[in-house]
Amino acid sequence: MKDKEDFLENLFNPRSIAVVGVSKTPGKAGHEIMNNLVRYGFKGPLYPISHKYAEVQDIRCYRSVLDVTDDIDLAIVSTPEEYIPKVLEELGAKGVRAAVISSGRRWSSLVERVADASRRYGMRVLGPSSLGIYSSKSRLNATPIPLSTEGGGIALISESKTLGISMVNYGLSEGLGFSNIIGTGGKADIDDQSLLDYLSEDDQVRSIVIHLETLRDPKGLTDSLRNALRRKPILVVTGSGEVMRRLEPMKKELPILRDFTVAFDLSLVFTGRRIEGRRALVVTNSSGAANLLMGSLEGFNIELATLSEAFLDDIRMFIPEGSHLRNPLDLTSDASPEIVRGVIEGSNMHGDEFDFILLVYCETNPLETEKLHTMLIELKDLVSKPLIPILLGGDSVKRTVKALRSEGIPSYYSITRAVRASDSMIRRLLASK
Repeated sequence: MKDKEDFLENLFNPRSIAVVGVSKTPGKAGHEIMNNLVRYGFKGPLYPISHKYAEVQDIRCYRSVLDVTDDIDLAIVSTPEEYIPKVLEELGAKGVRAAVISSGRRWSSLVERVADASRRYGMRVLGPSSLGIYSSKSRLNATPIPLSTEGGGIALISESKTLGISMVNYGLSEGLGFSNIIGTGGKADIDDQSLLDYLSEDDQVRSIVIHLETLRDPKGLTDSLRNALRRKPILVVTGSGEVMRRLEPMKKELPILRDFTVAFDLSLVFTGRRIEGRRALVVTNSSGAANLLMGSLEGFNIELATLSEAFLDDIRMFIPEGSHLRNPLDLTSDASPEIVRGVIEGSNMHGDEFDFILLVYCETNPLETEKLHTMLIELKDLVSKPLIPILLGGDSVKRTVKALRSEGIPSYYSITRAVRASDSMIRRLLASK
């Protein structure tokens, strides 16, 4: 049996991959997975396995992994379910170190047969019915989803393949970036614990979202969650009453959610700078938006910072006539992106008075929104405290928010979603004390 580090390296950073059940038919898993491995630049040798084709993607096909003379670190299996037991025997005989079974069903006798083959051959297996595996660091996309390999800070573990695909597609549509995606499927062998341990030690991972429906080892999972939570924020998505009950004692530090869109909102805030306190400086161009934000703070661990006269004197030169000179700083509708920049840069000299900045900006002119976008990217490394933009408006605002997220700036187009996300980071901070 390979030790933990060996099999996880074979899974996340394989030197060679066999794709069993490749296809030339677009939409078939065997076609999409092979296509993504090639398109996104996997650097090692690929071995397509097929009885039907002589080549796929201009790469020679083999009738069986037993015909491949070189070692194989990882096999991706997408054959019909009835052929999987025979494929597993061939993988075991070949000495393949790890496998991902993307086909088959999560609840069937296949799970026991996969587990048995894993035990007999010391081969570690994800699945059956696994979404696959994606690692931006390794330029590895062994999933049916056309992901880029530019990466991001969110790691996703999903038990359900179909829901997992929807979760990833939603995340991509929202401008989120993934460092890793792993489908546990039927959990015949590899479980959530091993993956949590590995991901929690990866510097590229800023937060972990995990979809859970079944608990193979409840105590082992809670132990792994507690250990991983010391290093990374984790959010659980579940529709299972049993999972909710088992994890209830951890709810102060572990958000347990029924809505994956909320989980992604909360995970997004961790891709930016860490918030180290409860005091918010609010900068806005609308008194109406300021009032909405203040109303949204009720029940959350966020408080408005008290600003000194020295702070207000230092930013007075940037503030239009009629502005509200206390927190929230209402700069009025006359506030151009240049004025907003002056106020935020001026706040740097008084960083001891607040812990993070919420910028609530109502779009009145799409050209101004473009300028704001450029300004926020330039401010990213100039502002000493976390800056969370909340941009309110239409399609151009949503495009800007997505663009800012791709630049590593956690941004929102909803006040309540931004407040809830900021509070989740503060709750984690308070729970650690």
